[in-house]
Amino acid sequence: SYYIGFHTYSWRTFMYKEFYGQDYPDAGMTGTDILKTYEIDDVNPTHDMIVLIGYAAVIHFFSFLVLWGKHFWQLRSNDNKAATDGTAKEKPAGETNMAVELASQ
Repeated sequence: SYYIGFHTYSWRTFMYKEFYGQDYPDAGMTGTDILKTYEIDDVNPTHDMIVLIGYAAVIHFFSFLVLWGKHFWQLRSNDNKAATDGTAKEKPAGETNMAVELASQ
């Protein structure tokens, strides 16, 4: 479960960029010591950023699917409602509703 959360990658990269190569003489530690304390001394920031971009792409894709599905579901239910209560308008010849056609397939 450590690698599933997107915050793992952002936090590791932040810590690496903040502490790697730094020296803290007042504390008697180096940045590398701090990273070893948190067991993130072998971070590859490029890899972590690629993973975060992948997360963003997947989330955007699923959001698009949900919105697309809701849009066509709404069109379909409006057409069905209009057909059952007699308020359906005649469409010009050759014009069809793609949502109804997709749903009927």
